Amino acid sequence: MDRLRARSAPAWGAVLALLMWPAAEAPFRPAAAGAWLPGKGETLLIADMTVAEADQAYTGGSDRQDTVDFNKKELQLYAEHGASREVTLIGKMAWRREEYDDPADKIVESGLRFAEGGARMTLGMIRETRVTLEFLTALHLEGDRGETAVSEPGDADFEAALFLGQSGSFWGIDFFTDQRMGYRFRPTGGRPNEINAIFTTGLKPDDEWMVLLQSSNYIADGQSSAEAYKGHVSVVKRLNHILSVELGGYATYAGRNTVKENGLKLGFWYRF
Repeated sequence: MDRLRARSAPAWGAVLALLMWPAAEAPFRPAAAGAWLPGKGETLLIADMTVAEADQAYTGGSDRQDTVDFNKKELQLYAEHGASREVTLIGKMAWRREEYDDPADKIVESGLRFAEGGARMTLGMIRETRVTLEFLTALHLEGDRGETAVSEPGDADFEAALFLGQSGSFWGIDFFTDQRMGYRFRPTGGRPNEINAIFTTGLKPDDEWMVLLQSSNYIADGQSSAEAYKGHVSVVKRLNHILSVELGGYATYAGRNTVKENGLKLGFWYRF
């Protein structure tokens, strides 16, 4: 719990602010399903706007405890481009404003937090499962509180992840399942490395609507005991062949040494 008190010891002024990883064909290829790559020359851009708040945090023993009021507003931009049929280039950056309403010292932090880039590459099919690898490099541009570590400007992260994807149809509804298992290496700042797993299910009753269900899980690898477990639900409406809109919400339902955060999300997907 010490790192939750870093900025305001009496009231946890530096409560850890969790990030929402943003999340379309086999028969369709959703943006939330990384196992499927776009076609060569295809590009997908996603702009996500998130608002979130919290007034409780999970202690080191996983109990909930009242804390200072926390509010977050975030704009996250994500892009992927099919460099070839086997390789997709990806990038992401986020601007965030956070407020900690500590009666003794109200804290407001805002700025461009990180820039991330990398690539995904398909390994093909194993039976009926699509297998894809992802490699990412992230540079922290400002102080940033992630799911399991606090990063300083100039800190770099390196991540490798494995995607497994399956798709099919049940009672006339197309569906997919996507499992992402990743390991984030943090060589600077004495920060713990991270094990993460994100499980996504998508349901597509017709060509215009899709429902996304997701569980994202983050565990610090090392002496830190930080953990965060989130549930996400969203609906995606296709407006035309290039533009879709997403509306959803999420909640942190369990964890250790992390804030219990609830949020709403509005996203726009543009593909060309």
